[in-house]
Amino acid sequence: MSYADELHRRGVAAIKAKMKTPREPKAPRVAKRKHPERDIQRGIVALVRRCYPSVLIAAIPNEQAGASGDAEARARFGAARKASGVLSGHPDLILYLPGGRTLLLEVKAAAGRVSEAQASLHARLWDMGHPVHVVRSIEDAQAALTRTGAVQEPRFRMAVPVEPLAR
Repeated sequence: MSYADELHRRGVAAIKAKMKTPREPKAPRVAKRKHPERDIQRGIVALVRRCYPSVLIAAIPNEQAGASGDAEARARFGAARKASGVLSGHPDLILYLPGGRTLLLEVKAAAGRVSEAQASLHARLWDMGHPVHVVRSIEDAQAALTRTGAVQEPRFRMAVPVEPLAR
């Protein structure tokens, strides 16, 4: 038997031996980081779409997603975003209200803080007549909508009855 055949035979034997031995249990998975702001934002979008049919809502993608790699790659990514119109500190949601009005919402988690760039831009927007509200829950967003006076109390859409499937 040649040397290569002997190595192959030993390799196959080692693989078969490993297959016969039981595996050790896997370590428990570590819970991934939660995204409370994203969850609140999704709830606000769902509320507006469902209960305020006269309001149009849009999100501004200002997250840092995609900014990975070395420092030079992150700098190029940031420069490309800035050149395409991304404005640091811009509120997360824009609500277009009836009568040509807008409402801007900055979504924060319970312990979240408004950054310096956000505070500066929010003040500038307020000075221009565009109200910005920092909201920490769906209820906060609903209260901000009600305070504008441009929309009525939420109008819930009734679910359409569904007939049972024929058997």
